[in-house]
Amino acid sequence: MHAPMSWSSTTRQYAPPVTRDGFSCNGRSFYVQIGGHSHERTDPKALHDLLTYTPPPPVLTKAGKVAKRQPQPHKDPSDHYYCAQLLHYGLKPMKTKEPAKKRLLAAFSANGTIVVPEKIIKLEEALRMEYDQANELAKQRHEEEEELRRIDEERKRKQRKRDYDTLMQEFVDIDVSDVGLLHGVDESESASNEISQVELHDAIAALPEKQLRKILVKLVDDIPELERAMRLEIGKLQLSEDDGAPATSKKATKSKGKGKGKETVCTSNCSMVVGVLDTHCAMSLIFIVSTIELQRLCRPVYNRCSLSLR
Repeated sequence: MHAPMSWSSTTRQYAPPVTRDGFSCNGRSFYVQIGGHSHERTDPKALHDLLTYTPPPPVLTKAGKVAKRQPQPHKDPSDHYYCAQLLHYGLKPMKTKEPAKKRLLAAFSANGTIVVPEKIIKLEEALRMEYDQANELAKQRHEEEEELRRIDEERKRKQRKRDYDTLMQEFVDIDVSDVGLLHGVDESESASNEISQVELHDAIAALPEKQLRKILVKLVDDIPELERAMRLEIGKLQLSEDDGAPATSKKATKSKGKGKGKETVCTSNCSMVVGVLDTHCAMSLIFIVSTIELQRLCRPVYNRCSLSLR
């Protein structure tokens, strides 16, 4: 009689099970699969106890009556369990439970022992060695892949940090003189012609209405963000002036001005709708000038930063 091989239930499984002659090994056990059910070999004593099990008499009370509480009833294993044990002990396979149990019991000696055939012992050892080798190779591949993933993630993380730091430093280093460069103005010229914000506001307020309209139209055409802002501003003015009258953004409006006296049609283009502004032109232009340079400076840096951090 051979002593059973020892198996570790904590073996990390990197490779799939290896199979031969109806037996399989997964590094943790040597088993037989029948009908999708896996069964290891049961040791001879436990198997003999199952095969020779006799229900005990019921538990009685002190008065000699059957007690209400009885031990859990014996649960006999399924047919595929006994059929698997036939294979483990080298016996002829069977498909039903009771014949399988009788054949197993007949294979036991008078002292309750049964021998595992030498060929099955050798097969178990061979499958275990085969699995250990396959599992070691699979483990090495797994560790190499994990290391490559770790290196790649670290490289990407460092690159993201470098890009972020570069963009943030670029944003911090932006000088007010860069405003002139964005508009195609030389830095020295921009510095020499620089006026204060208050002076600029006063100069805008003194501009003629026609010139104010032209400046607004130009700014709205150049900057989409201001176009959206102007749409909202014009909508508010129309609602307040008409006191609930239908919106006129799609109606034709005559613009009285010098020159050819052409009609300005207010369409979905916001630059055409600026014609409805009168005394608000200066206020709108002052608001735009207050924000336009900051928007022009920040927009390129913000866009590049957003793309790099996705």
